[in-house]
Amino acid sequence: MAHEIIVDIDRGLVEVRYRGPVAVAERERALQHVSRLAGQTGLRGVLINFSNAQAAAEGFESGNRFAALLARDPVLRDCRVAYLAIDALQVNPVVETLASARRFPLRRFASRIAAIEWLQDVADTG
Repeated sequence: MAHEIIVDIDRGLVEVRYRGPVAVAERERALQHVSRLAGQTGLRGVLINFSNAQAAAEGFESGNRFAALLARDPVLRDCRVAYLAIDALQVNPVVETLASARRFPLRRFASRIAAIEWLQDVADTG
């Protein structure tokens, strides 16, 4: 498994830490698990940590499918999602662009501290 999921009650977030190359299918499985955890715990901050990972190069269709899955999930749509990527090339720009176009609440950060502060600042609407 190329990811681990941490529930951080103190910070009010669920974190997914990816390692190595990460395929869209792996991201789908992880975020389905995150959706269940967020639904069970009421936590609404999600930190997707790509600092030690790289999104696998995949075609438009897989990225489009993943973005649609994110946008349709009612629990995840009620969350704030921060992507931690030190380098913009670590994430799939197709997924990021399509999810944003579907008004999915996500934002990319190069700083873990800034990402967590944004997740915790519920007054900020993005």
